[in-house]
Amino acid sequence: CQKPFAPLLRHPMVMGYQRPPSNKFAGICNAVIMAEPGAEFLRLWYDRYQSFSNENWGEHSVRQPYLLAGERPDLIHVEPMQSFFWPSFGESGIDSMLLRDETFPDAYLLHLWSKNSWRLLEKLDEDDVRTRDTTYNRIARRFLED
Repeated sequence: CQKPFAPLLRHPMVMGYQRPPSNKFAGICNAVIMAEPGAEFLRLWYDRYQSFSNENWGEHSVRQPYLLAGERPDLIHVEPMQSFFWPSFGESGIDSMLLRDETFPDAYLLHLWSKNSWRLLEKLDEDDVRTRDTTYNRIARRFLED
């Protein structure tokens, strides 16, 4: 997280749009879900999980909330991709967080896309965070004790 979620708290339900380099998993991603207790959107979405299988997780976790938001826009506020899912999970996006020091002023948080970034995350340690200037390290430093 790099900035407070306070401006989003006025909505009963918040998720973010995701559009990866390929459109295969374009939609509303479940990596960030902010909801009031008993949110109607979540109940309706849950009902669609009756046919879930691991082979089609993207259908249920990204595509179905997108379709439901189109049907019931009154139940959800959808943030633009830059709020939660930028940079994207391509090599350039991962490198911009973990190898370079860039700024993403519209991002509330940086999604680390661990499946695609593990090659760099597995090498990360406290010393690296303290001494090497990258986008991630700069943000994470505030959470380290002196």
